[in-house]
Amino acid sequence: GKTIELDDVTFHQCVNLTRFNSEKTVSFVPPDGEFELMKYRITEGVNLPFRVLPTIKELGRTRMEVNVKVKSVFGAKMFALGVVIKIPVPKQTAKTSFQVTSGRA
Repeated sequence: GKTIELDDVTFHQCVNLTRFNSEKTVSFVPPDGEFELMKYRITEGVNLPFRVLPTIKELGRTRMEVNVKVKSVFGAKMFALGVVIKIPVPKQTAKTSFQVTSGRA
């Protein structure tokens, strides 16, 4: 597939650099709170296939709601396979639930 060349890449310290260098995968365990995952520049024009729109609501001291909307930005006749979304949770998490809704073109 076509690769995207990133210039001047810097990662937050939580990123597994060994995995990035060997597999070109950004793998990380996020710290508490808001943080900047990475900075980079792209010198060639590129159209990203998805927009990721996360929202997090705290529902008291022990509960939170994470809402992640993923929107494709490619043509309606195209589709994606093998898309994986991972949302790490703390080890002490007692219960999780999720709801998936299908989108529309």
